[in-house]
Amino acid sequence: MILRDLFVLLHLFKGVYGSIFDHVPDDMVTLYVDVNDEVNLPCDHSSNVSVAWLSEGPYDGVGRVVRKDGSLYLPNVTREMTGYYICRVEFEERILASYNLVVRGLPDPPQNVTVHALTVIAIVKWHLHLDEDWEDNVEGPKTTLQLRYRRIPSCQWLHLPHHIAPNQNQVDIYHLQPNSTYEFQLWTKNSYGTSDIVSVNGTTLHDVAEIELARMLEENMEGFSPQVWIVAVVIVMGVTAVSGLYLLVDHCQQHRFGKSDADGSEGIELVPNIIENPGYQTSHGDPNHHFEAAIHESLLMSPTASCSRTALV
Repeated sequence: MILRDLFVLLHLFKGVYGSIFDHVPDDMVTLYVDVNDEVNLPCDHSSNVSVAWLSEGPYDGVGRVVRKDGSLYLPNVTREMTGYYICRVEFEERILASYNLVVRGLPDPPQNVTVHALTVIAIVKWHLHLDEDWEDNVEGPKTTLQLRYRRIPSCQWLHLPHHIAPNQNQVDIYHLQPNSTYEFQLWTKNSYGTSDIVSVNGTTLHDVAEIELARMLEENMEGFSPQVWIVAVVIVMGVTAVSGLYLLVDHCQQHRFGKSDADGSEGIELVPNIIENPGYQTSHGDPNHHFEAAIHESLLMSPTASCSRTALV
């Protein structure tokens, strides 16, 4: 059996040997390579010993070659090839060489991005796969997370005023407008470039006061019958008509009674004038009668007239 076939066979039965990756050897060598590089992982062994390679990551057998010297050749590496590689003696547990292959390149984009929008606040959550070797090692590219948002349909993007740590998995965005739809875009970035952009939308809730008012109106309208509304309108219109008619009659009566009182008061004023001045009624309309009445009154009031009246008696 050739060495390449052994490599494929051992990988397919990885579950049997999977425990070997749970205990990483202390002398494991970490290799940093770039995307599309050609990698050769040596495995020193004696000539009478056959070797087998175990890989932690996915393996499709395409382009990977186990050479005669036991080394593993990986042309055109990709990010998916990052992981542990172990060379061991065939059908034995003795490890000959172990590598932690770190393929550097564009960072992975945020995953499982969700938005929970409230009235004026939106909570954005995500999951970011970070290679610990990248973040802990000086040679590894440092990953940063970028986020921006805009209110649809506006084209003006807003950015957070503070830095987002790569190990952070949520952020709260404040000062949003109620009942508005926002677009949120997230991506990662490192020295190799920028990942794909992940875009999600979220709609904020209505204003609390509006919701409370709507709820109260809804509660009041429950069980409300149109017949009740019609009866209420008829009653209001009837009361309004009766009130208007009453006011109109009252106004007419007051106007009529006011005119009668004026005529009566004028008649009442004539009575004492007639009693005190018998010539008042006759002279009221004629100036000559008024003059004769004045002469008659002066004769009655003079002393001669009084004496003559006494002598006659």
